[in-house]
Amino acid sequence: ANPVIIHLYGAEGVYSVSLAATSADGCTEVKTQNVIITASAITGIPQTAAVPAAIRVYPNPNSGAELHVELQGIERADMRLVNAIGEVVYKTQLRKGDNVLPLAGMAAGVYQIEVNDANLRMTERLVIGR
Repeated sequence: ANPVIIHLYGAEGVYSVSLAATSADGCTEVKTQNVIITASAITGIPQTAAVPAAIRVYPNPNSGAELHVELQGIERADMRLVNAIGEVVYKTQLRKGDNVLPLAGMAAGVYQIEVNDANLRMTERLVIGR
């Protein structure tokens, strides 16, 4: 059975929520998404809904050709691609919507995509295979 976990937020703000899942063979994957809590979520008084900030990365796993990083809910953000030993191997600025990044020449392996703006930090795992 899948557990149900509820966390109550007492104040408005942007919260980073992570979910970690471990498979039977011991592999762990972590997904992180930012959640925007508004007064309506706390008080029940409706407000204009804001689009939550998120990134969508595809295809993932990737064959090493090109990567699409879709930025939602914010206009611009800085992106870094970090390899397994913590080296920044690619960086760029993303704009709202679909951003196409070339991956030609990138070594096969597991990478971390880090997307930051003034208020948010989002991460996503990327697997490049050949």
